Amino acid sequence: MKIGLRGFYDGWMARPAWQKGALLAVQLILVGILSSTPGHGGSGAPQLRGFVLNWAHQPLYGAVAVLLAALLKVRLPSARWGPFALVVALTVLVGVADEVNQLRIPQRDSSMWDLGSDALGAILALTAAGWTSRREGPLFAAGPALFCIGLSLAYNCLPAFLPNVPLPLPTP
Repeated sequence: MKIGLRGFYDGWMARPAWQKGALLAVQLILVGILSSTPGHGGSGAPQLRGFVLNWAHQPLYGAVAVLLAALLKVRLPSARWGPFALVVALTVLVGVADEVNQLRIPQRDSSMWDLGSDALGAILALTAAGWTSRREGPLFAAGPALFCIGLSLAYNCLPAFLPNVPLPLPTP
């Protein structure tokens, strides 16, 4: 079975800036919409619900990171960590804005766990995007890919089972 992802990130890098910017804007609007939805009261399985909701941050913010990297023309994979770190930092800033927004929404709160998930999602998505630039060998080598999936799932056990750690921000 052939997966058509080889060259995916390089293809996005080659697109015009307005296309990358437009898709990034759509992604940021999606973050804003999801951030502004009211929370839901107690559920039958709060740990499972917390796990799923926190895990959803990773693909959401991973997409933000990949689109930002493409817009900023960051080569992936790269031996230079500075541009990579800049994209992760900018993605986390979007996450901070998301958490500040959630402070004003009924039954929502801010969480350091969410920011950690945002950062992890950015790092894993940028790593996977870099893998699509490989010319030879497996696109997603089993060992590293399974490690990333395991890390993603393991991290999200923390916010599901441990108390919330709110952002140190004044509440409205």
